[in-house]
Amino acid sequence: MNKTTKKEIIERVVNATNLTHTQASRTLEAIVSTITDTLVAGGEVQIKGFGRLSVVKTAPRKARDIRNGNTIEVPAKKKVCFKPSLSLRTNINKLDVFLHDTNADAED
Repeated sequence: MNKTTKKEIIERVVNATNLTHTQASRTLEAIVSTITDTLVAGGEVQIKGFGRLSVVKTAPRKARDIRNGNTIEVPAKKKVCFKPSLSLRTNINKLDVFLHDTNADAED
């Protein structure tokens, strides 16, 4: 599985635009900061063609401590939920079909 780092994102932005590394870095920082501030304030971030980020509350629940088998209480909390857009899901599934077909050809 590939992992793209912040540094690699900045490098791709620099290559795709006329921005310098500093400008691309500041732009990415501003975007991340805006998204973070919106989510912390309880808002939702929707990026057309990418998806929607929102904060959801989880209910308190009981779980089992795997070390000793005792029941423990897990408190309610907030977590970030990402719902991909239809176009992102479609592109991911196209890639999955392509990789599956490629692997099948390699096995023949």
